[in-house]
Amino acid sequence: MPPSCKDALIATNKAMLATEDVLDQGHIPACIARQVQQFKYDWQGMEQGVSQAISGFVNGNNIDLYRQGMVKFAEIAQYVQPDMDRITAAEKTCPKTIP
Repeated sequence: MPPSCKDALIATNKAMLATEDVLDQGHIPACIARQVQQFKYDWQGMEQGVSQAISGFVNGNNIDLYRQGMVKFAEIAQYVQPDMDRITAAEKTCPKTIP
């Protein structure tokens, strides 16, 4: 496994964790809270996949661990667009002014 892949995975993981921090610190309106929670759950699963892939590099270039992480990421990533679609649909039910 080329070192550049490890570097790219580490950069991706840092960005995903930063996004997760923003989601955790932001005020999520009640009208979309359930949908955002599902998105966060899926996002965390994808981040776990990236972390697992990185650990494949750390543990002596363990290709199986790397693949498992990437498969986990890819399997969960397919739900991001539906998550966003549900958030967008729920957003239409939000009051125009949020208290």
